[in-house]
Amino acid sequence: MSNSFPLANHLIIFTGTSVPQTVIQKASDLGARTVRHPLIQISPTSHAVPDFVNEHWKEYEWIIFTSGHAVRIFHAIVANRPVHAKIAVVGEKTKTKLETLGYTISFMPSTYNATTFVEEFPYTTKRVLFVKGNLASDLIPTKLPSEVDEWEIYNTTSNPAELKKFRTTIAENKSSAIIVVLGSPSAARQLQKVLPIDSTIELASIGNVTTKALREIGYHVTYQPEKFTWENILQEIVYRK
Repeated sequence: MSNSFPLANHLIIFTGTSVPQTVIQKASDLGARTVRHPLIQISPTSHAVPDFVNEHWKEYEWIIFTSGHAVRIFHAIVANRPVHAKIAVVGEKTKTKLETLGYTISFMPSTYNATTFVEEFPYTTKRVLFVKGNLASDLIPTKLPSEVDEWEIYNTTSNPAELKKFRTTIAENKSSAIIVVLGSPSAARQLQKVLPIDSTIELASIGNVTTKALREIGYHVTYQPEKFTWENILQEIVYRK
């Protein structure tokens, strides 16, 4: 295998809903064939600021985000409203999304998961707003000492059309070295609908929460980067080849 094209003869299937095009292009530049099959779909459940958030808007010391989807929908709703609260995020992807939109991040944990977030989050008893999806863990709102308002801003559901395409892609590429890249526990749960537990196809996980979900289902995870970003997943795959 050429050092210039370490992923030659590989097919990489990206299952995330928001994989940066730069990452997909980088995989192609390294010799891989690539395809996107987002196994989940995101649907906004809010199109305006809820009354309970309006009521306490100026009281929030912190607004917490654990997903880029929440950031995107939140910003579309409140783009013209001053945000006085400090911003906290769980990971690098969410941080980058917020900074791109002009927000300043005041807290991010040393390890990108909810457990470390709760352990390291600056102590406060003031009101906090948690902007989240319907499948978000309840660890943050139940473990923080503050009063936490939860604004459920989107739903995560299955993507039947892409699940069908995923099956077809696997069937048509049996002679290829396939790597499936997953970026969320939700995608991991959908994977079991289309990929047998004992499949020899390699799985790459963005981080320990997704890896935990995959292992609980019974899958073996071959690749997981130390720093939980799409870019680092690709680097980990190349490093291990």
